[in-house]
Amino acid sequence: MLDIGLGIVDRLIQLVTVREHNREKYFHEFIQPLYDDAEKIVQDYTSLLVELIQQIRSARSTKTVVDWIEQRRHAMLPLRTKVRALIADGTVDPDKVPEEFKLFVKGLWGVMRGGVSLVEQGHATTWEYGFGDHTVLDLMKRFSDSSPLSPNRERYIRSAQAQLAAIEAAWKDASKGYAILKRKNLRPV
Repeated sequence: MLDIGLGIVDRLIQLVTVREHNREKYFHEFIQPLYDDAEKIVQDYTSLLVELIQQIRSARSTKTVVDWIEQRRHAMLPLRTKVRALIADGTVDPDKVPEEFKLFVKGLWGVMRGGVSLVEQGHATTWEYGFGDHTVLDLMKRFSDSSPLSPNRERYIRSAQAQLAAIEAAWKDASKGYAILKRKNLRPV
């Protein structure tokens, strides 16, 4: 009888060990790389938006700024496409994953929707992070043919600042969710 009891305990320990290993493996093979890629995108978006504000302040024409954004936005396009595909495939859909993933996923989606470069998929709306307007590039393209830069300069700057704030808020959520996932999925060393 004692042997049966010890056998059951051994099996439970093995099961817990396998589950922990699977969680650690999932974290290291999926969550960590996704977070690292998103961090690069956030760094790129942040520097792009800060540079964009300076470009808008000093440019003589809307076309100059539009051309600069068009050129600059391609730097991280492959990585943005990859991250969007990973979070869009349902693996980390907030409605289909455990509770601890929701904040992480919400933050990642906010980052991916909040940047100037989202024009490649249309208009960006991230209401949950305080930004619900069109991207700066979209606005500039729309108005570049009909009006000079100077009457719209402050509007473009405010739009870029709003996008920057939205990305920062979304990244805070993604980082907080990441920290929770890391704590829950990795054994203490």
